[in-house]
Amino acid sequence: MTPQRWLLVLPPEGAARSVAMHAANAFLSYLSEDQYKTVDALPYLRGYTGLLRTPDDTIITDLFNQSLTVTCFDFQPTHCLVAALAPVTLFTLQLFRRYGITTAHWFFEDYRRATYWESVLEGYDHFFAIQHGAVEQRCSGTSTAYHFLPPACGCADLSYTPGERPYDTVFIGIPSTYRVTLLETLARGGIRLAIAGSGWEQYKGPLETAIISSSWINEEASFALMQQAKTGINLSFTDPAGGADIHVSPRLFDLMAAGCLPVSEAVPLLAETAPGAHISRFTTPEEAVAAIRYHLESWSPQDTLIADNRELVLAKHRYSHRVEQLMRKVS
Repeated sequence: MTPQRWLLVLPPEGAARSVAMHAANAFLSYLSEDQYKTVDALPYLRGYTGLLRTPDDTIITDLFNQSLTVTCFDFQPTHCLVAALAPVTLFTLQLFRRYGITTAHWFFEDYRRATYWESVLEGYDHFFAIQHGAVEQRCSGTSTAYHFLPPACGCADLSYTPGERPYDTVFIGIPSTYRVTLLETLARGGIRLAIAGSGWEQYKGPLETAIISSSWINEEASFALMQQAKTGINLSFTDPAGGADIHVSPRLFDLMAAGCLPVSEAVPLLAETAPGAHISRFTTPEEAVAAIRYHLESWSPQDTLIADNRELVLAKHRYSHRVEQLMRKVS
């Protein structure tokens, strides 16, 4: 059997880039350096933007795909994995497949918001997603194989220090009308909050004293803040009520790794994303207050639920686990 050689294409920005970087590092647990190569879209897009007198997204994307194609044929991979939001065109994917390269996409975005997937899906042999719904249905009518592959814990290897925690619950993420309304309900219920994330500098209201940072914070800072809270809350960007295919944020795994008892919306994908985890679920803001208060009444740094959740994440929900699953499914 020919040894596998993997080419991974990284997106230029956002949370998708962080996930892709974790996946890139995880590949080195299974492949030697000569079997694996990354192509980072960021320096290419910056460089081409600087070269053009009048930057044009279509031209820049085409130039990047030309560079990617040259790199691919020089490296001669057996597999090409494109991470979510990387600007790889259908033409490039079809060219790769024509030369016998197995193409795969890990789409760790909400298919309702990042709709580019509809135009490139048929260029992939394998499509990995964090939801079912429209993506899985579309795959069923093509030669593309669908796979459910949730995100993982990006903080698994960071320093963990159990101990007393001054905050009742922590939320890290950008603000939205739904999130603000729910968090304000927690504050009115007497819950001491720690909030961080870009965009909160525009907020005016009762949560102002709870905002620890109003700019983007990296994983190290996020993990340190999580370890100052007894519980952590997982919130969708918009109200998930009635939604059957609401994806779960990878921050849920980070919360458990940080020793926070997780409180989350009762979305259907929760059980499939984190089977066996101890997670308190709620469907209304009032239930969220009650769930947090329940944990606060008996909270202890030696709580077995905390230890069980951390053990589960470290044993089954690292990015090395996801990459192993991905490689096994495309073999």
